[in-house]
Amino acid sequence: PCDLDYSVRMVTVTVNLPDEVASRAASAAADRGVTVDELASDALEAYLEGTPIPVARALSFVGLGEASSGFSARAAEQHLEDEGFERSHSS
Repeated sequence: PCDLDYSVRMVTVTVNLPDEVASRAASAAADRGVTVDELASDALEAYLEGTPIPVARALSFVGLGEASSGFSARAAEQHLEDEGFERSHSS
């Protein structure tokens, strides 16, 4: 069975993009396994609906600072060790 829906009407729109943006769009489309047209359509639809577009993000829970609780990283490691968790060692 074919999943094509021929009831959806399409309109051709030409968009002029800076080379850098076009290159990034082509890479993003390839990463997602879609065409640039599909990527652009999905992105525009999500924008118009106010839906955030998922993107790869760096971990955001890592930070530096001073603990106000007085519970240090060293104490946390000791607590985990006491509970039976072992520290993984990378070589």
